[in-house]
Formats: sequence, C-alpha cells, structure tokens
Amino acid sequence: MSFAFDYQTTADGAAPEQPRPRQQQGSACESCRRKKLRCDRGQPSCMACVSAGVPCVMRSSCPPRGPKKGHLKELRNQILALETRLNEQELGATNQRPRSRRRTNSSNSEEDGNNERIQVTQASPVQAGALTPVSIELPPWSAPIDQLYFDRVHNFAPMIQRFRYLSWSKQPNKTRGKICLQYAMWTLAAALSSQFQFLRGELYTEARQSLDALEMEDQEMCIERVQAWLLLSLYEFMSDFYQRGLVSVGRAFRLVQLMRLHEIDILPITGGQGDLIDIESTRRTFWMAYTIDRFTSAQDNLSLAINEKQIRTRLPAPHSQFMSGRPATMCFLSEVIAGIDSEEPNNSATDLTMCPFTQSIIVATMCGRALGLKQRFVSQQAYQDVITEFYLRHQTLNNFLSSRIKILSMQISSNSEHPDALLLFLTLAAYMIVFMLYETIETIPLGTEESHTLLLGHKQRSLDAVHELELLTSMLTQVNHFQMHPFTPIPLLLSARYCLAHVGSNDAYSNLVISITRALEGLATVNSLAQNSLRALGINVPNFRVGL
Repeated sequence: MSFAFDYQTTADGAAPEQPRPRQQQGSACESCRRKKLRCDRGQPSCMACVSAGVPCVMRSSCPPRGPKKGHLKELRNQILALETRLNEQELGATNQRPRSRRRTNSSNSEEDGNNERIQVTQASPVQAGALTPVSIELPPWSAPIDQLYFDRVHNFAPMIQRFRYLSWSKQPNKTRGKICLQYAMWTLAAALSSQFQFLRGELYTEARQSLDALEMEDQEMCIERVQAWLLLSLYEFMSDFYQRGLVSVGRAFRLVQLMRLHEIDILPITGGQGDLIDIESTRRTFWMAYTIDRFTSAQDNLSLAINEKQIRTRLPAPHSQFMSGRPATMCFLSEVIAGIDSEEPNNSATDLTMCPFTQSIIVATMCGRALGLKQRFVSQQAYQDVITEFYLRHQTLNNFLSSRIKILSMQISSNSEHPDALLLFLTLAAYMIVFMLYETIETIPLGTEESHTLLLGHKQRSLDAVHELELLTSMLTQVNHFQMHPFTPIPLLLSARYCLAHVGSNDAYSNLVISITRALEGLATVNSLAQNSLRALGINVPNFRVGL
C-alpha cells in the first residue's frame, strides 16, 4: 500500500514535520499487540503496561499468522475420509433412510486426522417424529452463517428470536423440526452471501428432503415446520424455482390454518418469559406468512389464502422487546387499519415509531385490499350497488394509502444516504398500490361527474408516483443487493407494466421503465425474480443460474 503526501512549504519556507513512520513490525509488546495500541517499547515495561498495571512481555519473534501450510488441504482430506467411512456404514446398514452429505473439493488422499466434521444428518433405524430428538454435529461454518442469517435475513423475516435459537442450535440433540428449520435458515443465509454461495445448493437439497420426509413420515405439527417452509419458499422464489416456491408456501399456509395461528390471541396469555418469547415468535411466523400471501398474490393476480376478517392475532411486538423477552401487549390489525373502513383517520396508523415489520404488514394489507377491489368489482361492475360500494371502499383505501406513503417517505428521506432496504421495498410497494388502484378505476365505468373528477385525481397521483419512483429506483444502487428484500422485483415489475400501458400519455412513464429496467438488471445476478421480471417485460437477459 502506498501513501501520497503533499509537502507544501510553510510561510518561512521551512518544510513541515515529516509524518511519523509506522511502528516496526513485530516490535510491540504482547499487551499492546492484543489491544492494537502503539507501544513505546520502554524497558523494563512500556508506558501502556505501566498505566494498565499489567506485566510487559516482549517476544523476540512473532509467529506467522493464518493456518499452517497445507492445513486446509489436510482438513479436506479428513472430511473426505470421514464421509467415505459414513457412506460405507450406510451401505451395510438396513432399515435406514439415506441422507445427503456435505461435499467439498479435495484430493484423492485419505489421511486420518482430528475429527473435524462436517454436517451429517443420520436417520435413526426407528423413524423419528418432528418432536423426537436427533443427534447431529454442527459444521465448522455454522457460527458465521448463523451470524449472516441474523444480519441479512432477519431484517425482512424476523420470526426467530436470536438468543433462543443460539441456545438450542448448539445442542447435539435437536428435534427434526428444528433441524429442518436450521437447514432452511442456512440455505437462505448462504443465498444472500458471496462467501457461502458454494453451499447453497446442497443446503437447499438437505432442507427440502428433510421437510418432505417429515411431511411423509410424521403428522405432528410444530412451529419450526412452518418457519422452515416459509424460509425455503423465499429461497425458491429467488432461485428460479418460482412455481415450486408457490407450492412450498402453500404448505406453510395450510399449516398456519391447521395450527390456527390466525387466532393466537383469542384467550389471554399467561406464562413465564420463555412462553412469551415462543408466543411472540409464533405471532411473527403468522404475519410473515400473511405478508408473503399478499405480495405473491398481487404479482400473479391470485386469490388470497389467508382471510383478513378471521385474524385474531395481535400485531408483532417491537424488536427490542422480542429480543429481550419483555412482555408487550400490541393491538390488532383491525384497530390499526380502521381508517380504511371509515372516514375517521386512526392515530395508530400514523405512528412514526412503528417497527418496519409492522409497517410491512400494513402495506401488505393495503396490497391485499387493492387486489380484492380489482378482483371483485371488475367481475361485478354491472351492478350499480356494487359500483357504489366500490367507490366508497376505493376512496377510504386511497386516503389511508396516502397517509402511509407520507410516513414512509419521511423515514426514507431522513436517511437517504444509507436507506433501509426494508423501508425502501415498502415504499416501492406503496406506490405500486397507487397504480393498482388507478388501473381498477380505469376499468370501471362510473359515469358521473364525481367519478370523472376521481379519475383525473388518480391520473395526477400516478404521475406524482412516477416521479417519486424515479428517485427510489436510483436509491436501490446504494443498498447491497444481498440485503434487499427478496420481493423487491415485484413492485418494480408491476410498476413497469403500468408504465408500459401508459407510455404514450407522458414521457415520465417511459423514463421510469428505463430506470426500473436498470434496477432489475442490477438485481438479476442475485435474485431470479428480477430475471423473470425482465423477461416478463420483454427484455432479453443472460441466463444467470441463481440457485442449483
């Protein structure tokens, strides 16, 4: 590394003092080296050690950093030898279901060594249920990939309490449901990391096979199964397995209904801190399924799987209270979005302190309601009473949406240099809903002066939304693509479709299509939803194989 210095003369012509050179490598005492302090190398003790009151130890030589030469190759050979032994044992065993192994590149040598093992999940001769403990050993990369999960995945899928997970994940005996969840977590974390991309395919295979086996062999239901299917479906949506992702998330929806997660809070909750954490995690699992249902249905114009009117589960507690296990009684969704069902605005709906996950639930609710308006009233527009009801519902939803957009825009603009990936996605989705409402208005012949005024008002709102989306799409370049919400391409695609249908009316529409195309091209290397969106817009893209 080189450094450039500007040696300007002072007023009297003298050169300024030369910069101090770096301390000679390896000359610091052990205490200063450990604390990364500059050591004056005083004898018998440096000043830093005198001040700290610790012995000053100097080494004449410093051991080289990093693993010894050939150490990694030796570990790979040990892994291959262990895997070979396990395969031989399985071939000779009976009544035992085969499992997939972790594979690594190695030479043909089979040297024995320390028992540094990779992850191997062995089936018991007696079929184990979802709640029956199974003994496995953690792979050496489990700690960093767990950290990646909570750094990147937890932001948009905050279902799992970190400390609770870390406590059971290190136990040698885990239930099969928890093993499935752990593999699903690792799969999605590896997909959102350049460091662990090479693991994602085999992790996905293990997670998928484990979940499928659990579905076939066991009827016990546990929350970990729901969480695993949700996370695995997100991976499939991102990895060019979109149809498979819809099937996987459909399994999660059915488990949600069978376990009645939509009515957790019908009865008052009692219990200790552990119970509160588990209940809150279950709540968040339900709401995660709810948001996935709304956004995927909007993309494909599908019927909603979860009925909003049947929900008796409270909104998630703030993140800090979830992490600490402190009790928090939250309101119901119906109380927050009361403004959609009446002309009276609700104060809680404009709460700037609302956590991002709760905001995602509200935006997803507006998306589901806009989709419901489109599906119901387009098919029944011949009936005058239906059109009148549509006008009232449309107006209240539009007013509520406007208030949410103001709040989201304020939060985005307050940190425009380092935008939050989840808030950016939610703001994009909110403007997508503006277009959804306008498209529905255009298809329904209301035929009155009031409806004509409404149409003109929405036309102007859509133009305003186009200009705002130009700014938002440019902000996408400031966010690490691995930290993006997996569904970010959905509002981009639907907004681009709307603009293409109106491209002749204003140049702003065609300009936004260009900006969205660039944003999707940037996401295409890490998210197959972006690739598929570009193809849906008629744009040829390289066939990046994201996933297996």
